[in-house]
Amino acid sequence: MLVSLFAVAPAAADYDTTGNIALGCSYEGLGYAISEGQWPASYNANLTDGLTATDLYGTDNWFGFSSSESDNGLNAPDKIGNVVIDLGSSKSFKSIKVNTFVGSESGITKPERITAYVSDNLDGVFEYLGDFQYGEVVNNIAWAILNAEATARYVKIEVELSGVFAFINEVAIYQEE
Repeated sequence: MLVSLFAVAPAAADYDTTGNIALGCSYEGLGYAISEGQWPASYNANLTDGLTATDLYGTDNWFGFSSSESDNGLNAPDKIGNVVIDLGSSKSFKSIKVNTFVGSESGITKPERITAYVSDNLDGVFEYLGDFQYGEVVNNIAWAILNAEATARYVKIEVELSGVFAFINEVAIYQEE
């Protein structure tokens, strides 16, 4: 069961974006959206806008992956969803952070795993960079963190679902840790 998350919206929390080279970058990926049924919803938050959600409910600041069909089709086939951040040109970086819902509510669960891959060619082979580790949890939200040096134009974030849904709301890529 998925509960509608559109109630009174608390303000999104800003975080320190200093050194975040993904800020304002474009990306490929479709969030979960359903316009019909008992719980219509759209989880297509901007993942590079410098804003994070303060809690699960009352905000549309989430990007959802689901193993079930939506208006956007199936965005997590075999329970694997991904987004590809385009940094605009090949850039060096030292860490990646993904702000993630890590609780278990209304069918939305902590991802089984979040993994990063890199490439200089969108249509080419992406090299494995590493798996993320979770940082401090506040209101069932945590930054998943990967400290790994790389140089690439494209950064693929792969989210493996542990249930029907997984939510993220920001991707930050840092030149300095």
